[in-house]
This record gives sequence, structure tokens and C-alpha cells, in this order.
Amino acid sequence: LNHIWTCLSWLIQSMDTAGFDDYKLEIGLLEGENPLALEYSVTFMLTLQTIFAVEPYKGNTVLESWFGSITLSLSVFISATMLSNILEIWQTANQTQTARDKTMNGVMQFMHANRIDGDLRSDILDYFEFRYGDPYVEFEKRFLDDLPSEMQARVISRLFPKALDTVAMFKGTGEMFTSQLLLRMARNPVRTMPGQIIAGQGTIGSEMFLLKSGTAEISVSRDDEVSSVRVIGPGAVFGEQSLWMDGKRTATITSIDFCQLYRLSRESLEDVLYSFPEMVPVIGAAAIAPCLRTPAFAPSLKGVSVIMSERMARRMAFHRQDFGDGETLCKSGENATCAYVVRKGKVVSEICDGRLEITNSDVRCVGFSECFLGEAYQETVKAKGVVLAYRITVEDIAEIYHSDQEAFLLQRQVAREQYNKDRSYNLQMRWAALVEGYQALKHAARGSEALMEAAIGSFGGIGKRMPSKLGLAFGGMSHPKPSVPPARAHVQFGGS
Repeated sequence: LNHIWTCLSWLIQSMDTAGFDDYKLEIGLLEGENPLALEYSVTFMLTLQTIFAVEPYKGNTVLESWFGSITLSLSVFISATMLSNILEIWQTANQTQTARDKTMNGVMQFMHANRIDGDLRSDILDYFEFRYGDPYVEFEKRFLDDLPSEMQARVISRLFPKALDTVAMFKGTGEMFTSQLLLRMARNPVRTMPGQIIAGQGTIGSEMFLLKSGTAEISVSRDDEVSSVRVIGPGAVFGEQSLWMDGKRTATITSIDFCQLYRLSRESLEDVLYSFPEMVPVIGAAAIAPCLRTPAFAPSLKGVSVIMSERMARRMAFHRQDFGDGETLCKSGENATCAYVVRKGKVVSEICDGRLEITNSDVRCVGFSECFLGEAYQETVKAKGVVLAYRITVEDIAEIYHSDQEAFLLQRQVAREQYNKDRSYNLQMRWAALVEGYQALKHAARGSEALMEAAIGSFGGIGKRMPSKLGLAFGGMSHPKPSVPPARAHVQFGGS
């Protein structure tokens, strides 16, 4: 392009014969004839300078002219390279800012459309400013992904030395296993603001958290009263029970200040266990033991010692049993032979030969009261969907407590109390079902006594076993309502 422009410039100037010699003198050439190479070189350099608007470099020889041209071209190349780098940096920053602006615009539109204002609006905006304000979190994730596996493990061990050593579930699993868990946690960072709930009591959880920076408060709610348990800081781990077992969280974790956490999901744990199958019973035993000591999960074992719970957990960890939808874990009236800890899935309790069905979404332990007492099962418990459980037999319990009869007698006493509570509850639920059926049949039959007797018979003559003080007159027009406690689960009435 510069060559063409040079030739055109020389041609145009040569048309002015009167001023052509003056032009040559101006650009550094002699009047009259000059060597062709000199004329071309000087004109080429001048044109290049004109195009890029730089101060003319005076060259009176071919060498000087081409030196000036090369110098000018080099300076132009360097300037263009610097400009392209600056442009690339600007574009990258602009893309990040554009993505952030799009997110914030979407948030603003959502709040405007849904009329969200006041403190809630300010909190939402503060959160998104906090969430997208530090690009280091995303860089850290990409940095780990770019490293080979061996280096990743070394970096994680350096970042979190002995981070999982305090977690009972992972004791004895080995450094390679825990480093793989930590690696997956580092790839799932979480950031929270002051006052934000990380994990809520009563919610279904399937994740474990490691607190990297900041502080958080553990609180427990009982009878509508919230009490603070303690404050945790960097290095604390929580939520490991929900990581292994389906169930509701037993405490609320709330950020006190800005916190950075790492999260381990149940899917990530299963992925690591697939590569370390020998660790499955180890983690199973470590997870079952605290479950047996938690009254919310195992009320029949309230007060069980750490040693006994660990012994039972080790037996159960090697006896996994899967149940398909509708399969029976235990049947009402049969002698108790084994108890279960339900890890995944839901079970239902059937009363009145299946006419009354209670979905026990919170129950994690089944049959322990009957096994300790040597009684028959009170309820028929079936799987609702696929259920994964761990089993312990009556013989295993007797063998474990053989060396400590005093502890066994104390545990039987707790089991008896829970057994009586369950029995009373089941009778009241049966009575509620009977009253429901009675009212329906009475309305349909308009007081027919024969159908009333049929209603009693359809529920197994429950009325004969109920206390007389309830004073239900089947032939009368009114009856007192039985005292039924708040339902512990969802109730469904079957039959017609």
C-alpha cells in the first residue's frame, strides 16, 4: 500500500514542472537528475512518515532513507503490539463487567417486577455485590483444575493440613482418601454474608461444609426457643451426618461475618468411594454410630454409650440391605429378629391391616425397641420407594451387651418407655381411624345398627380394647372426640 502511495505521490509532484525542483529540495534531494534508487527511497520514507503522522526523518542517501523507513516500521509494529495488548485487556475486563452488569440488571428487573424493596432489596443487592466482587474465587477453582492430580493433592494438603482429622466419619480413612475429598471441596467454594443461614435446622441436607475464613454461630431451636450452642471459626467442619444419611439437620449454622466455605456433596463422596471401595464399611460404621446416639433419629436408644453405639455400628456397617418399593422391613405381630438404620429413602408404617398408612419421613431407626425387649413388632414397616438400610440382629445385640448387663438393663428400660409411647400412639391412631369410619358409615347408613357393627368389625374390634371412659355410644347421636396428639407424619386412610 505504501509503495503504491509513494508512486502516486511522485507522479503527482512531477506534473508540476515549475515547482518539482523545489519539492526535491524540500524532501532532501538535489535539483535535476538523481539516482532512481535515491529518489524512490527518500519518497518511500516520506510517504510512510506522512501516513503515520510522525516527524519527518531527513535522509539524503539510500542507506539513510531505508534506515529511517525500517526504524519507523519497527516503531509502528511495537506501537501496534502494545495497542493490541491493551485492547485485549480492555475487552477481557469489559466482558467480565458486562456479565456482571447483565446479572445485576436481571436482579434489578426481578425485584422491580415483584415489588421487592426496603431492607430485603438492600440485602439482595449487597449479596450480589459481594458474590461478584472478588474474582479470586473463580481463579482458584480454575487454578486447581489446571494442575495434575498429584500436584492438586499436594496443594490441598498444604492449604488444609489435617482439616478432616476432627471428623469422626473420616478417621482411619487415610491421607489419599481425605485429599481426594478436600480436592472436590476446593472445587466447590461458597461465600456467605453476615446473618446468612448456611444450613437450617429441620431442612433436608446432603452436603458437608469446611469453613475456610470467617466465623459462624451454631444454634438449636427447641419449643419455639432458639439457643446459641457455640461459635465456630476457620477449620471447622459441619454437616457430615447429612452427607451420609437422608435426614433433617439438627442445628442451624448462621454466618456472623463474611465467610468463605468449601462444600462436599453426597455425589462427590460417592464418586470418591467408587475409587476406594474398601472405605465404605469404615465410613458406614463411623456414620451409623452418631446416628444411634441421636434421640431424634433413634429414640429407643436414648442415652446409649459411645462404646456400645460404635460396636453396634461396626456390626451394621457390614450388613447392608436394600429394599424395593413396597417390600417389608418388619411385619406387625411377628417376633422381632432384627432392627434397621435407614440411610436412604422413606418408610411407611401400616396400621389396621394397611387401612391406615403413616409416612415416617423422619424415622431413621426401625425395630430397636422390640429387639431390646424381645417383643413382637408393633407395626408393619414397608419401603416407600427404594430404601437402603443397615441391619443388626437380636443375636448381635445380645452378644454386644453380654459383657455389660447393667448397660443392657438400662437400655431395656429406655426401650420399654419408647415401646409404650409407640403403642399408645398407635392405639390413638387406630381410634381416630375408627371414628372416621364410624362417622362416614353413620352418615351413609343413617343410623343403621348393623352397619355400625360392621364398621367395628372392619377395624378388628378396636372399640372393645379402648378404655370405657371414652364413652362412645354407637347408637347415639353424639360422642366425645378422642384426644389425638399432633400427627408425627403424613396419614393416609385406605379402603372405603
